[in-house]
Amino acid sequence: MEFTTADITVKVYAVLAWMGAAVMLLFGLGLLLSAPAVAAALAARGNAQGAQLLSGLGWGSALALFVIGALGILVGYGLWRHANWARVLTLVFGVLSLIAFPIGTVFGIITIWLFGFQPDVRSLFGVPDTIFAQEEPSAQ
Repeated sequence: MEFTTADITVKVYAVLAWMGAAVMLLFGLGLLLSAPAVAAALAARGNAQGAQLLSGLGWGSALALFVIGALGILVGYGLWRHANWARVLTLVFGVLSLIAFPIGTVFGIITIWLFGFQPDVRSLFGVPDTIFAQEEPSAQ
């Protein structure tokens, strides 16, 4: 099986998505395990409201990290299999990462350029290269 540069690039992005998902899941698990202990310590010091707030924020943040991690696993799988929905989600994540200056901005620009405008990458996902196609003048 011969791999093209575009295919290798997409596979690298899939592996990066899986690595990012693993980090999110680990952070979510760490938050899930540590937030109750910190909340209990706050409650023991007499700060019941702070303990409740921290407990709720810990659970909510852990849930958000688990959802992001699960999306990362799905996107990585979709990219590996060249599913167009994964390309679209990767573009959405690329746009969202633009606000994480400076590294996220660079990563977002590269992601948008690769998955949105590179004909070789777009063709892997079955997307026709119609963005830059020029119309042939009709002979009449």
